[in-house]
Amino acid sequence: MPNDHKLGPRRLVSSVEISNLARAYGITRDQARRLINKFGNNRAKLSEAARILKARLPPPREAICMPAAPLVALKF
Repeated sequence: MPNDHKLGPRRLVSSVEISNLARAYGITRDQARRLINKFGNNRAKLSEAARILKARLPPPREAICMPAAPLVALKF
C-alpha cells in the first residue's frame, strides 16, 4: 500500500496537539502548527520557541484601544 502523504521524516500533527500548544502559550493555531513542524515533539524547544514568539507579539488590539477606567472611591 503506497504512502500518499510523502512527508518524509515528518508526521502528520494532530489538531489536539496544535490546540493544546496554542492555548497553553497564547499563540495562534497556525503559529503552533509551524512550531511543531519545525521542532517536532521536543517539548523543551517548543516551550522556549512559543514563549519567545508570544513575547514578540504585539498586545491585543482591544487592550490598546480601550481607555483605562477611572478610579472611583466607593462609599459604603
